[in-house]
Amino acid sequence: MNTIINIATPLICSLLSLSCTLSPSVDILVNSNAIAKFNDIVFTSYKGDKKFMYSMNSDGGDKKQLISGTNHEPSISPNGKYMAFSHELYEGEDISEIFIMNPDGSNIKQLTHHSSISNGAVWSPDSKSIAYYTWDNDNWEIFIISLEDGTIRNLTQDPLTQTYPSWSPDGKTIAFHQQEKDDDWNIYSINIDGSSKKQLTNNKAEDWIPSWSPNGEKISFWSTRNGNWQVFTMNKDGSNKKQVSKNILTHSTGICPARWSPDGLNLVVSVDMGANNSDIANLVVN
Repeated sequence: MNTIINIATPLICSLLSLSCTLSPSVDILVNSNAIAKFNDIVFTSYKGDKKFMYSMNSDGGDKKQLISGTNHEPSISPNGKYMAFSHELYEGEDISEIFIMNPDGSNIKQLTHHSSISNGAVWSPDSKSIAYYTWDNDNWEIFIISLEDGTIRNLTQDPLTQTYPSWSPDGKTIAFHQQEKDDDWNIYSINIDGSSKKQLTNNKAEDWIPSWSPNGEKISFWSTRNGNWQVFTMNKDGSNKKQVSKNILTHSTGICPARWSPDGLNLVVSVDMGANNSDIANLVVN
């Protein structure tokens, strides 16, 4: 059963952390980490042609601007101490880097210096590293940066495009999607040392944006294999693929990772309602 929830409802705050693009103009992250010092919701919103980052309580109160400039894809560390995000350095230029900051917007620190577009920051389970993707060697590749010593390494090292990393709960594996030579997109996994790259989907369609279940046994992903964008799950080895959404989702203008509930029984996703509007769908995982 699919339940549509309006994005304004405080209910989603009790479900999980949701970090995504719900429309072409809004990124939102719902904070369920009890030890974090952030407000309940962190989001970005356009003012003119710039995208500013804010936090607020689930009732819409105590709205605070955290940082000026254009910012994307906030991600709170599992230990609740930091937020990672992508920040555009220069107005009118396609250069963005990965930054971190304290919950109150202080102590802003630039982590990457690719002089390119870097996005999709996701934390390792121990909050010691961040995976992200950036434009490098004429294609998108996935990198990992250590917060302990600042070391940056190219994880995928592949001439094909790889984006949207998702870290397994045990911290040993990263799932991602890859554009093939025939322009199909498939889901892969790779060990964090760059070994044992495995293809998990093989479909003449677009399989996008994997997300690990809390117990690390399943991976959700978006796919057009049935004609339009729907949410699927599969075992971590790529077997037992199942469609979870029931044809309530159209071609989304703002596809984001499906987010699992802590018990692994539900997925929360954005739903394209048309007219540049999005709502939240609560999907039951069978």
